[in-house]
Amino acid sequence: MSKVLDFDEYTIAWVAVLEIEAEAALGMLDKKHDGYFETGRGDDYIYIGGELNGHKIVVATWPAGQNYGPGAAAALVNQVKARFSNIWFALLVGVAAGLPNHSPKPPAKLRDIRLGDVLVCVPDKDSVGIIHYDLGRDTEEGFFPNGRQAETPAIVRSAIRNIQLTKKKPFREGNTLAEYLANVQRADEDGRFLCPSQSEDKLFARSEDTLVTREPRDESERTKVWYGNIGSGSSLVRNPIRRDELRDKYDLIGLEMEAAGIMNTLPTGVIRGVCDYGDSKKDKIWQPYAAAAAAAYAKGILCTINPKVKAQTGMIKAKHLSGTSILRSDSIFSQQRLIPREDVKEFLADAFRGAGTARVVIHGLPGIGKSTMARHFAQQHQGDMAVLWIPAATEADMTIAFKQYAQQISEEDADYPEPVSLVGRLLSERFPGNWVVILDGLDDTSINVQRYNFADLPASKILVTTRNKGLASHIGATHILPINPLDETTALSLLSTYMFTGPMPSSQNGLRETEISQAEKEARRRLVKELGGLPLAISIIGSSMREDGRASDIKCQTYLTWSDDVKDILLEQDPEFPDYSSSVWKAFTFAFQKLLLDTAANQHTKSMACFAASCENGSNFAGYLRLYRQIRSGNGNNVSGCAAMDQMKFLDNGFFEVTIAKLAASNLITLNWIEDGPITSPYIEIHSLVRRWLERRNRNQILAYTSPKLWLLGFGMYDQILQDQVGLKDFAPLINEMTAHLSKVPGVAQNSCVPTTQIIFPFLIDAHRGLAKSIAHLPPSSAPQSRLHEFSKHLESEIAESYTNNLEDLDWRIVFRDFMEEFKEQVDYAAKSDANRQEYTLKDFFLNTLDDHECIPIAFRLATPSDFSCVGRASFIEAFAVEIIDAVECLLDKHLSKEATRQLGNLPREEFGEPISQWCRRWNDDIEEIISRSLDRVVAKRIMGDDIETHPTERPTPMTSVSGAEGSLGFLTAMTSSDKPRNAFFAVLRRATIAATGQFLSTSPVVGILDGLRDEFGDACAAPLREHLGERALSMQHGSIPQFPTSEARDDSFSMLWQLAWPMRFPCALESLIAQQVVDSISKDLKNSAREGFLAAIKDYCLSAVSDDSSEVAEYLTEEVFQESGISNLFPNWIASGWIDLPNDNDEEEPSYIRLLDEARSLLLEAMRLIYRNHDDIPGRDMALYAVKRTLACRKELHNTVMGRLNQPDLTDQTGVGAFFAKIYFADCDLGLRQVYSLLHDSNLKNDVDLLEALVSVEDQWSRHKEHPSSTEE
Repeated sequence: MSKVLDFDEYTIAWVAVLEIEAEAALGMLDKKHDGYFETGRGDDYIYIGGELNGHKIVVATWPAGQNYGPGAAAALVNQVKARFSNIWFALLVGVAAGLPNHSPKPPAKLRDIRLGDVLVCVPDKDSVGIIHYDLGRDTEEGFFPNGRQAETPAIVRSAIRNIQLTKKKPFREGNTLAEYLANVQRADEDGRFLCPSQSEDKLFARSEDTLVTREPRDESERTKVWYGNIGSGSSLVRNPIRRDELRDKYDLIGLEMEAAGIMNTLPTGVIRGVCDYGDSKKDKIWQPYAAAAAAAYAKGILCTINPKVKAQTGMIKAKHLSGTSILRSDSIFSQQRLIPREDVKEFLADAFRGAGTARVVIHGLPGIGKSTMARHFAQQHQGDMAVLWIPAATEADMTIAFKQYAQQISEEDADYPEPVSLVGRLLSERFPGNWVVILDGLDDTSINVQRYNFADLPASKILVTTRNKGLASHIGATHILPINPLDETTALSLLSTYMFTGPMPSSQNGLRETEISQAEKEARRRLVKELGGLPLAISIIGSSMREDGRASDIKCQTYLTWSDDVKDILLEQDPEFPDYSSSVWKAFTFAFQKLLLDTAANQHTKSMACFAASCENGSNFAGYLRLYRQIRSGNGNNVSGCAAMDQMKFLDNGFFEVTIAKLAASNLITLNWIEDGPITSPYIEIHSLVRRWLERRNRNQILAYTSPKLWLLGFGMYDQILQDQVGLKDFAPLINEMTAHLSKVPGVAQNSCVPTTQIIFPFLIDAHRGLAKSIAHLPPSSAPQSRLHEFSKHLESEIAESYTNNLEDLDWRIVFRDFMEEFKEQVDYAAKSDANRQEYTLKDFFLNTLDDHECIPIAFRLATPSDFSCVGRASFIEAFAVEIIDAVECLLDKHLSKEATRQLGNLPREEFGEPISQWCRRWNDDIEEIISRSLDRVVAKRIMGDDIETHPTERPTPMTSVSGAEGSLGFLTAMTSSDKPRNAFFAVLRRATIAATGQFLSTSPVVGILDGLRDEFGDACAAPLREHLGERALSMQHGSIPQFPTSEARDDSFSMLWQLAWPMRFPCALESLIAQQVVDSISKDLKNSAREGFLAAIKDYCLSAVSDDSSEVAEYLTEEVFQESGISNLFPNWIASGWIDLPNDNDEEEPSYIRLLDEARSLLLEAMRLIYRNHDDIPGRDMALYAVKRTLACRKELHNTVMGRLNQPDLTDQTGVGAFFAKIYFADCDLGLRQVYSLLHDSNLKNDVDLLEALVSVEDQWSRHKEHPSSTEE
């Protein structure tokens, strides 16, 4: 007996409604599955299973005698969707009417569609691809369709684009799709799928009396593919007048009758073969061939989409091993003492059952258990589906979470500008129909929820927890559940669970019934009723009543008596929780009163609670804790008597563990311990209601931690700078938190016990970093100009000699022939892409397309032989590369964190991919900084000829000021006006390579050889233009096409434009084309050298990861690290190196802003030393204020320099790009300076504040003037 096929194993639905279409589909399969799908009452269809390119496919077709139309198609697909829960997407493949257009307006719409051609539905900017033309409103003004369809799924569109790019004529004899078609034709013994004679292809004009004359096609290219809109309706069109009206009105390429009923049910791609022209001459002669041709194209799509594993369902069932294991959130964990609510569990299980779209909203009061049940659902299901937990209190929190998930799923540590759409796309591609996004706490009505709805993605699943029940209508919820208070039985059980500390006895309430008085039983019932069945309040009260491992018999009675004597705090006075009962405040007061009393026993517990409430999230709390412990235990850190540290004494070992345990036991916080290397760190969450209650009760104490946290942050940054400067980016979340906090509560630090001059340092450091970014985009100073010039000439000489040595025997005719072929391909692609635009002519190609698509440089790069790479391997560059290897290895050994190397040694021996990705996400910023320093060291040593081992590339200290320095350290800063001397190297490399290339070309016949091929290049360019532009290839101007009497005259337009374009784009551009290849090859080689140094440094640390050889782990890790874009940016290519300004030869003095920034940095470090190390507060204060003054002075000088360059009358993209980017980075400096001034709150600094705002105003006016020049003239 045949085996039963499993519905859940099939992931692609092939819908072929007609018998001949289904036969063509079966002929395309790699194999047909033996067996059957079970059927039962309510099943109307029988399916056939098969396999193609590793995809398991179900072929669905109509029963015999089925009526045509969208309704019948919808009925079929609805049952497919219900039975096959893991369908990724569907393909609707069959026959249709083709709509040729031989006299279109505009000419770009010319379509010579013929019987047997293939029509592929693709959307454009005005349409989703399928037009339901007979569904809509019939009004006096006319008929308006409103049958909006879903788009073709992205993965199918990607496959279509791949076919377009890689298979220019897919049905040409010998090509892939033609072979698919031929195989089906050969296998069919009756010969039904053979192509009829072209004489059987007759197209009549609208009158149906006149036969349209068309030239026969070459039999080797009999079938063509057309892409565009396809009309779908309920009636069969056999009227040529109606056909043409629909074609012209909706820009259609074909008509059919099923897609409109399918697209909105399953994500579907539509492929149709042309079997008639929608007129009365319709017959079935062409149906078999048209069905087979469409099926061949559908097979091409499925063979382009390669599943990660051979069986798609294997991927779905095994995703917990390889897919969702990378989707982590600290907020998903198993919560102790949880009593899952069965009603919510059943609701969520039902809502997310099946493969369809789900928009699920659970709403209720704060503390009702929304997040708890969502977390329970996530924890239960994250092993078998992709679960994303998104904290949704603010849009900023959501963006951060989506960025983190984008990095996890893509496995790239990139700063994605649009993480939400990227995450949606990646989820649909990697976990089709098997993912859910949980938006927890989406209460803010100002958030645009549509952005996070993923409405355009198939089978998307969203779970929202909110106290705003009106949100359901905004997201089009499919399932809505109001979370109600607990019933009495469940509430009493929850209360008992929290009142008893040990293993729960079988009897209710933690005590035997006989041990609980009737009065206490009644008190418990009254208690849970008064608490409104609120789980959070019940758990807090229950926790507060635990005593000596058992529940006290009198606690509930005491609570009720006490609460009656306390003045109610009416929560409706607080607009944030207008629906909340005042008894919850009583619950909090009763539960936490002992913890928060100002007694010796509780002082640290209360302080800990307030400190946790002052932190934005659990990660930031852990960050401050690490800083505190690091400073406490640091050698030479004498912080006894320090007001800031004393105020946070509860973070000390011993105090911390006791107080955090108390808070967690009372349910005031949720505590989760996260592994952090050899230790575990606390991840603390405070319920929003508890945080709000704490802020109302202890606002002043919570705000009092602002200054100590800033002091802590400044000390941590100072300590990091003194050690190695690596890792300053790790402080960004803490700085962002403090920036946001200070903007909400200005003046909060004025009455602190910590002087304001001791808490400005984090923002002043940020201001300096902003200034350094600006300076990095300006020309380096000319102080070392003579050495720089000498280096440039030496490099130019070596590269020129390398040209002679490596290109002397090169056959340039072969190079240019290859160049010509690649150029023809690039023109073909560019013209095809742009020629679809209306009124596109030959002139548009030469003025826009040729350059916009970079046809010439791309073609030259593709044709370049390996000899060009050898040019870049001059002896100087080779020596430079070796030194980079040594420098990277040396500095990694010196500066990479011991924790990073320890983690390398603990990598698993197998399945190390994800642990390595985690390691890279944690340490890539540090590695980038270390490699950056390595380049700076080698550049300074090579150019200056100075051994800089005694001059480490760290920020200047008061003892090693760079102002006026002649040594290597001074050169490092002066040469590039920043900490990036590599910029000058790559700029000089570009300049020297151009000069050397010019020398080579001036003494060789290369330019003449290229010039001699002008006409042949012209012919190569003209051929694709004629193909894609048609008659428009004869016209230079928009409008009417000129009439040329002879074929020679026809080419005059192209010839004239080609002669004008040739000199500047080919012979004159040859110098830069060749130089670009050399510079890019050098940049790539130097990056590979850094890669080699990194590999050498980390290989030994990986030894314990693999028993016999560490090379596999080390190679994999190195590849992951060097895919990071930040590291690639350290090695500018031809384009990026062109953005770097070099000094003018007439510049004689070092720019004053460099000296001012040096002074400000030195003063800042000295002020930090005095305060943090010596505790000399008054000298430190004066030094800090002077550092602020010098920082503003530097900002002013930079302003003058940048605006002077931007206001030059001859400003170009070459001379202005550096200044433009320098001005952009002013904002980073200004944000830090404004925070400094706000904290200092010193009337003596008013003039400084006014000056900064005046500078910003001038810069803003320049920006507006450039964007709207007419509106800013004065």
